[in-house]
Amino acid sequence: MPQFKTLSLTLLWALVISQFAYGQQQKVDSLNKLLQSDIADTVKAKVYLDLGDVHRNDSVKFNTYLNKALKLSQRIGYQRGIIDFHNDQGLYFRRRDNYKKAIENYKKALTLSQKIKDYKRVANAYNNLGVAYDYSNNFPTALDYYQKSLKLSQKIDFKDGIIRAYDNQGIVYEIMGETKKALEYYKKSLNVKHPNRKEISLAPTYHNIGNVYDILGDYPKAIDYYQKAIKIEKKHKAWSMLASTTSNLGGIYRTLGNYVKALESYQQAIKLSQKVKNKRGLAQDYDKTGVIYEHDLKDYTKALEYYKKALDLQKSIDNQRGMAYALVNIGNVQHTLKNYEQALTYHEQALELYTKTKEKGGVANVLNNIGKIYQSQKEYKKALDYLYKSLTLKKEIDDKLQLANTYNNLGHTYILLKQYSKSLEFLNTGKSLAQKAGYKQGLKFAARLLAEAHAALGNYKVAYENQFRFTQLSDSLLNAENIKKVARLETSYTYEKKQDSLQLVQNKEKAVLAANIRQQKTAQRALGLGLGLSALLIITLALFYFSKRRSNRLLTLTNDQLLSLDNFKQQMMGMIVHDLKNPLNSIIGLSEKQNNPQFFNAINHSGKRMQTLIMNILDVQKLEESTLPLRKNQTSLNELLLDAVQQAQFITQEKKQTITTQIPGNLQVKVDHELVNRVFINLLTNASKFTPQNNPIHIQCEVVNNSFCKIMVKDTGVGIAAEHIEGIFDKFYQVNQKKTGVLRSTGLGLTFCKLAVEAHHGQIGVQSTPGQGSTFWFTLPLSKQDQVVSEPTIATIQDNTTPEVLSFTPKELGTLQPIAQQIVEFDIFETSNIVNALKPLNTEGSQNLQLWKKEIEDTLYTYNEVRFGELVNLVLD
Repeated sequence: MPQFKTLSLTLLWALVISQFAYGQQQKVDSLNKLLQSDIADTVKAKVYLDLGDVHRNDSVKFNTYLNKALKLSQRIGYQRGIIDFHNDQGLYFRRRDNYKKAIENYKKALTLSQKIKDYKRVANAYNNLGVAYDYSNNFPTALDYYQKSLKLSQKIDFKDGIIRAYDNQGIVYEIMGETKKALEYYKKSLNVKHPNRKEISLAPTYHNIGNVYDILGDYPKAIDYYQKAIKIEKKHKAWSMLASTTSNLGGIYRTLGNYVKALESYQQAIKLSQKVKNKRGLAQDYDKTGVIYEHDLKDYTKALEYYKKALDLQKSIDNQRGMAYALVNIGNVQHTLKNYEQALTYHEQALELYTKTKEKGGVANVLNNIGKIYQSQKEYKKALDYLYKSLTLKKEIDDKLQLANTYNNLGHTYILLKQYSKSLEFLNTGKSLAQKAGYKQGLKFAARLLAEAHAALGNYKVAYENQFRFTQLSDSLLNAENIKKVARLETSYTYEKKQDSLQLVQNKEKAVLAANIRQQKTAQRALGLGLGLSALLIITLALFYFSKRRSNRLLTLTNDQLLSLDNFKQQMMGMIVHDLKNPLNSIIGLSEKQNNPQFFNAINHSGKRMQTLIMNILDVQKLEESTLPLRKNQTSLNELLLDAVQQAQFITQEKKQTITTQIPGNLQVKVDHELVNRVFINLLTNASKFTPQNNPIHIQCEVVNNSFCKIMVKDTGVGIAAEHIEGIFDKFYQVNQKKTGVLRSTGLGLTFCKLAVEAHHGQIGVQSTPGQGSTFWFTLPLSKQDQVVSEPTIATIQDNTTPEVLSFTPKELGTLQPIAQQIVEFDIFETSNIVNALKPLNTEGSQNLQLWKKEIEDTLYTYNEVRFGELVNLVLD
């Protein structure tokens, strides 16, 4: 039975390993399978984005999937898909250290998120911009964006946004040397109560708190937080984060004198950084490896090799902080090699970069090193000046380890000046700080200097004690390699011993086997049966697990789809109610207790307008889904246009507009007559809305490549601003206008035109200059490509009635003013109220009163708000 248990566990472990090995491919397969299923376009766009994320290290596949997501989102008007595209692109460029491109994409995501009032995405965009500016060393701008994200996230109770804003501000303050403030923000992040907080989101916070405790010299706490982060990062395969945390843990091992563990950690970090193509992290790991070769193994050639690799990488990504750190390290090696001028040059370059990036810790470290260089050159006054400046900054930062170094360096300088008593003040403080922090290198240096100072003062007993302490520390640090060799020998010995024991056990088993053959056979049968059942159980559980995970993902995607549909429904209801109430009010108001035949035509046209609006709404959805069948018939383009113009005259006649057509007389097209007719009506209605009174509308047609006809509808209105042209054919797109008699609409008319034209394999577009009008054009395929095109026929359709000039007598004004004062309180679409206000008006015997009343009623069924206002003001002014 123990064998059965062992083999069962082995099989389970094999399945787990298999799952990890094929996890990414399974995710790709699952997403591709989902892509082939019957899902909504919005879900499909999300799947493309997910596929891009899976292939984020493969730039070709990443960009291919993201571009598919963008095109689909733009086609269906899915703004959130476009926003997520820009966020993913921003992350892609940031990871490749192209911060300018990253910021451009994040700003686009921010603008779109603000436009659709998706405040969670706005908060995320602020955070993303902050990170990009942080990586660009623009800390004030980064903090500004993080604060905006925090305030907005708190306002809308967006827990993830609050956590991320706290973490990011902590990172900036840590870089700027304000460690206590950084720790405050990190702990605020951990203390945010979030019932659904994902475990992976805790890793960066644990990592960052570990960094702060490392700086403060509290190494047990730092190691504890780093190990918490590593556990989560390994579990969730967050390789980039794991590389950084492993590297930082290596730094603590080095501080504590365990160089073997430190070097192993750095080598692991280098492999991980190379795997995820993280140049910044790779450069940092090269630097840290160089430090071990320089300070611990005394291999200066190898150290310079690693430092120069790091410097080249930092230059390639223009990381000024990283460049400064590498320059400091190269300068230190030059100092050790007694190349003092070169050492000063490298440190001065580093000081300039650290000052530029406002990194106090870096500035303090460089000042300390320059002081040591002057100390080596016996320029003690300059040395003390730089060391005291360094000490002041390090006290502000409260970096215990670096404080210990500077106190020791000051003590060393006073020994060289033969001021032994003064040196003891600094050396004792340096020793105390190093002891509290467990900093063995600092303790060793302090012990050597204390021995020298006490010997000079005649305190031989204390001098001997410190010299003995120095020797102990030197032995423990320098014998790391010997310890490692012993560990290897011990491991080898243990392995050989196990092998000998195994051989003895095998001999005994052979002897027992002959005597117990039947029992073994029975046990084997039981084992086989048990293994079979175990494997079946594990496979069943695995299938159940994968099925449940897939179901959860589908449920999440379906929920997102339902939310999107609910949002679409609310938008549609608002648009439909607004658009249909105007013609409906006209129908009700004009038909209420009316026997006058002049209103019948207006009622008929209002009804047709309602029908056009409803058909636009219904057909847009069908055209998008390619479910609307086209009933194509060969027809004359002239007949199509004439029919549309006659229907549009209902709107143009009130504004005294003319429609001029210039179309070849014998063009034949094979189209769905009803759909194309509505395209013409929508474009003519649109042109009429934006064309002032008594101005013409031009329709022109030309043949393109003897296979398409291009129809152009030109108005003389206000034109369209450049920023609106790109989205003019999108669903629900609105261009805000002042009250100029322009009717508001659902924003589906032009969308319908685009989809209807494209369904006929044509194209549609617009050309416009603000203040000079717009030209909407579209193309349709000719039914006969070899047809000879005749000269274009020019026709003008206009309303020949001349507007009568109204002029009232004082008596007529007295009659009209009370009625006008009532009417002015109503909007033009409140037809019933306006008609009721006109009823008491007695027009018998006054042609002016009759004409004024008729024109008021005409404006109601043509929705001419400008003329309506003119007629009311004519009486009231």
